[in-house]
Amino acid sequence: MKSNSSGLSPLSILFLLALGAGAAKAAYLAEPIIVPELPSGDILYVSQISADGQLILLEASNPTTYATDAGYVYNRQSRKVSTLPVDPDAVPGSISYAGINDLGMVVGNELSTTGSVPSWAQAQGWTPYEAFLFDPKTGLYYNFNAARTINPSDAINCQATGINDLKQIAGVYENGGGEQGYVLANIRAENVRQFYHTIDVLPQGKINMSNTFDGFTGGRTQPQAINVAGQVVGYYTDAENVNTVGSQGFLYNPFEGFKTINVPGNIDNQAFAINDKGVIVGATYNPAGTTNGDGFIYSDGAFTIYDYPGSNFTQLYGVSDAGVIVGEFQNPDGTYGAFILTPN
Repeated sequence: MKSNSSGLSPLSILFLLALGAGAAKAAYLAEPIIVPELPSGDILYVSQISADGQLILLEASNPTTYATDAGYVYNRQSRKVSTLPVDPDAVPGSISYAGINDLGMVVGNELSTTGSVPSWAQAQGWTPYEAFLFDPKTGLYYNFNAARTINPSDAINCQATGINDLKQIAGVYENGGGEQGYVLANIRAENVRQFYHTIDVLPQGKINMSNTFDGFTGGRTQPQAINVAGQVVGYYTDAENVNTVGSQGFLYNPFEGFKTINVPGNIDNQAFAINDKGVIVGATYNPAGTTNGDGFIYSDGAFTIYDYPGSNFTQLYGVSDAGVIVGEFQNPDGTYGAFILTPN
């Protein structure tokens, strides 16, 4: 546990209204999000929306260096955005802000200046990325590594990608057996093994520092969000068919196991969020389509495709219990933007 004396500084935020497009045109009002004080040259990315729809997690990243220069929380009720403090033990620019709950707790991962990896992993070039939870009430960062708790001798990296209102955290860890999913039941017991539950779509195999799947014999399971029922969504890759189908979305139910969530006929499906009503949003690619990627909404067993007006690339990253959706888009000129979809 580490303290941070930095306070939250207000920023202004501007909303412009536009109508939605595609299959969801009549159902949603689309609002681009603009932060005027965004660091020069940075792109504004949207990470998640809280279950009650009041808080939206954003980050500013440099598209050239890939460094994250700031994290923001936008409050839809007060229409104000605050800057998140930075963990002093994180390498500057390395923080990734991934999930937020109704309490304003934020989870993500960072390159740690105090962490370490085993010698075998260090020889391969691995660096110590650790997961974190930031609590706005205390101003404290809680750092943890699921891999270190579950298998200390093989601990490599850990990411926290989602948090629900019960403070349960979902994420990904690497420990020499592939990328594996986990659920942490209680952040106050992050060093107790039985508080972790590993979730894997496929058996894991040996990993190495390769840009391809050569030498990789197992699957990769990457949870992205968790709701209050303990349902987890994310995506996985299978070494046997990754070259033909890419990534595949999944829904994990603690009582029923895994269900694949793929838009029929599409490839590279990724489920990014699930609300407490079971509505799932994510991204997909249609090889025969006219865009570089589309957002999808999965509800009651049916898919709806959404493309932001005038964009050639859309991804949906969060959905509130009331159906408010957040995502990002890319324009034909290569510029990016973040947006909110409100049910019309």
